[in-house]
Amino acid sequence: GELVSGFVMGGLIPLGIAGCADGKLHWQILLYSLPLIVGIALIMMSNNGSDIEKDMKAGRRTLPTCIGRKKTVRLYRYFIISWVTLAAVMPLTLLGFTGFISTIFVVIFGRKVIKKQLSCRLEPQGRIATMQGIVLMNIVLNGAYVASFAAGFVQEVFHG
Repeated sequence: GELVSGFVMGGLIPLGIAGCADGKLHWQILLYSLPLIVGIALIMMSNNGSDIEKDMKAGRRTLPTCIGRKKTVRLYRYFIISWVTLAAVMPLTLLGFTGFISTIFVVIFGRKVIKKQLSCRLEPQGRIATMQGIVLMNIVLNGAYVASFAAGFVQEVFHG
Protein backbone atom coordinates (compact mmCIF):
# COMPACT_ATOMS: atom_id res chain seq x y z
CA GLY A 1 0.00 0.00 0.00
CA GLU A 2 2.84 2.42 0.71
CA LEU A 3 4.20 2.48 -2.82
CA VAL A 4 0.76 2.37 -4.43
CA SER A 5 -0.42 5.35 -2.37
CA GLY A 6 2.77 7.23 -3.11
CA PHE A 7 2.53 6.50 -6.82
CA VAL A 8 -1.15 7.42 -7.11
CA MET A 9 -1.10 10.57 -4.98
CA GLY A 10 2.45 11.71 -5.67
CA GLY A 11 2.75 10.66 -9.31
CA LEU A 12 -0.57 10.07 -11.03
CA ILE A 13 -2.35 13.11 -9.58
CA PRO A 14 0.37 15.53 -10.84
CA LEU A 15 0.36 13.64 -14.17
CA GLY A 16 -3.41 14.07 -14.40
CA ILE A 17 -3.29 17.76 -13.47
CA ALA A 18 -0.65 18.45 -16.12
CA GLY A 19 -2.73 16.52 -18.67
CA CYS A 20 -5.84 18.50 -17.83
CA ALA A 21 -3.93 21.76 -18.16
CA ASP A 22 -3.06 21.28 -21.84
CA GLY A 23 -4.76 18.06 -22.94
CA LYS A 24 -1.48 16.17 -23.41
CA LEU A 25 0.11 13.33 -21.48
CA HIS A 26 3.53 14.31 -20.10
CA TRP A 27 5.16 11.07 -18.89
CA GLN A 28 8.23 12.96 -17.63
CA ILE A 29 5.99 14.24 -14.82
CA LEU A 30 6.41 10.82 -13.19
CA LEU A 31 10.17 11.36 -13.07
CA TYR A 32 9.74 14.87 -11.69
CA SER A 33 7.31 13.49 -9.10
CA LEU A 34 9.74 11.00 -7.52
CA PRO A 35 10.30 13.07 -4.34
CA LEU A 36 6.52 13.48 -3.94
CA ILE A 37 5.97 9.75 -4.43
CA VAL A 38 8.56 8.83 -1.80
CA GLY A 39 7.28 11.45 0.68
CA ILE A 40 3.70 10.20 0.46
CA ALA A 41 4.79 6.56 0.65
CA LEU A 42 6.68 7.44 3.85
CA ILE A 43 3.50 8.88 5.39
CA MET A 44 1.88 5.49 4.89
CA MET A 45 4.95 3.64 6.15
CA SER A 46 5.06 5.86 9.26
CA ASN A 47 1.49 4.95 10.04
CA ASN A 48 1.71 1.25 9.21
CA GLY A 49 5.12 0.86 10.87
CA SER A 50 3.79 2.32 14.10
CA ASP A 51 0.69 0.08 14.00
CA ILE A 52 2.31 -3.32 13.35
CA GLU A 53 0.91 -5.06 16.44
CA LYS A 54 -2.56 -3.58 16.03
CA ASP A 55 -2.63 -4.47 12.33
CA MET A 56 -1.44 -8.03 12.99
CA LYS A 57 -4.12 -8.48 15.64
CA ALA A 58 -6.76 -7.21 13.19
CA GLY A 59 -5.45 -9.52 10.43
CA ARG A 60 -4.26 -6.69 8.18
CA ARG A 61 -1.40 -7.52 5.84
CA THR A 62 0.72 -4.42 5.39
CA LEU A 63 4.36 -4.29 4.35
CA PRO A 64 5.49 -3.69 7.97
CA THR A 65 3.43 -6.63 9.28
CA CYS A 66 5.03 -8.87 6.64
CA ILE A 67 8.66 -7.83 7.20
CA GLY A 68 8.62 -6.88 10.90
CA ARG A 69 9.64 -3.74 12.75
CA LYS A 70 13.42 -4.09 12.46
CA LYS A 71 13.36 -4.38 8.65
CA THR A 72 10.64 -1.74 8.40
CA VAL A 73 12.76 0.77 10.34
CA ARG A 74 15.77 -0.02 8.16
CA LEU A 75 13.71 0.41 4.97
CA TYR A 76 12.13 3.58 6.39
CA ARG A 77 15.54 5.15 6.98
CA TYR A 78 16.73 4.10 3.53
CA PHE A 79 13.71 5.80 1.95
CA ILE A 80 14.26 8.97 4.01
CA ILE A 81 17.87 9.19 2.81
CA SER A 82 16.75 8.51 -0.77
CA TRP A 83 14.06 11.18 -0.48
CA VAL A 84 16.46 13.81 0.89
CA THR A 85 18.88 12.98 -1.93
CA LEU A 86 16.16 13.28 -4.56
CA ALA A 87 14.88 16.60 -3.16
CA ALA A 88 18.39 18.07 -3.01
CA VAL A 89 19.94 16.65 -6.20
CA MET A 90 17.12 16.36 -8.77
CA PRO A 91 16.54 20.13 -9.01
CA LEU A 92 20.26 20.66 -9.63
CA THR A 93 20.18 18.05 -12.38
CA LEU A 94 16.96 19.27 -13.97
CA LEU A 95 17.29 23.04 -13.48
CA GLY A 96 20.99 23.70 -13.15
CA PHE A 97 22.05 26.42 -10.74
CA THR A 98 18.42 27.48 -10.07
CA GLY A 99 17.87 24.03 -8.55
CA PHE A 100 20.35 24.91 -5.83
CA ILE A 101 17.42 26.64 -4.08
CA SER A 102 16.07 23.23 -3.10
CA THR A 103 19.42 22.09 -1.72
CA ILE A 104 19.74 25.24 0.38
CA PHE A 105 16.18 24.94 1.73
CA VAL A 106 16.66 21.26 2.56
CA VAL A 107 19.86 21.98 4.47
CA ILE A 108 18.59 25.09 6.29
CA PHE A 109 15.01 24.11 7.07
CA GLY A 110 15.13 20.33 6.90
CA ARG A 111 18.19 19.19 8.81
CA LYS A 112 16.56 19.05 12.26
CA VAL A 113 13.39 17.30 11.17
CA ILE A 114 15.38 14.90 8.96
CA LYS A 115 17.68 13.99 11.83
CA LYS A 116 14.71 13.49 14.16
CA GLN A 117 12.85 11.36 11.64
CA LEU A 118 15.89 9.17 11.01
CA SER A 119 15.89 8.33 14.73
CA CYS A 120 12.24 7.19 14.75
CA ARG A 121 11.77 3.62 15.84
CA LEU A 122 8.19 3.36 14.52
CA GLU A 123 6.82 2.18 17.85
CA PRO A 124 3.19 2.65 18.89
CA GLN A 125 4.00 5.05 21.75
CA GLY A 126 5.80 7.40 19.34
CA ARG A 127 3.17 7.23 16.59
CA ILE A 128 1.89 10.81 16.90
CA ALA A 129 5.39 12.33 16.93
CA THR A 130 6.39 10.12 13.99
CA MET A 131 3.36 11.20 11.97
CA GLN A 132 3.91 14.87 12.82
CA GLY A 133 7.55 14.58 11.79
CA ILE A 134 6.87 12.90 8.45
CA VAL A 135 4.20 15.45 7.58
CA LEU A 136 6.62 18.27 8.44
CA MET A 137 9.26 16.59 6.30
CA ASN A 138 6.80 16.50 3.39
CA ILE A 139 6.15 20.21 3.81
CA VAL A 140 9.86 21.09 4.03
CA LEU A 141 11.37 18.72 1.46
CA ASN A 142 8.63 18.74 -1.13
CA GLY A 143 8.09 22.46 -0.52
CA ALA A 144 11.78 23.11 -1.21
CA TYR A 145 11.57 20.93 -4.30
CA VAL A 146 8.52 22.75 -5.66
CA ALA A 147 10.05 26.15 -4.76
CA SER A 148 13.05 25.46 -6.97
CA PHE A 149 10.78 24.66 -9.92
CA ALA A 150 8.74 27.81 -9.21
CA ALA A 151 11.99 29.81 -9.22
CA GLY A 152 12.95 28.15 -12.51
CA PHE A 153 9.58 29.10 -13.98
CA VAL A 154 9.94 32.71 -12.82
CA GLN A 155 13.45 32.85 -14.23
CA GLU A 156 12.26 31.48 -17.56
CA VAL A 157 9.42 34.02 -17.76
CA PHE A 158 11.71 36.98 -17.07
CA HIS A 159 14.82 35.83 -18.92
CA GLY A 160 13.36 33.71 -21.71
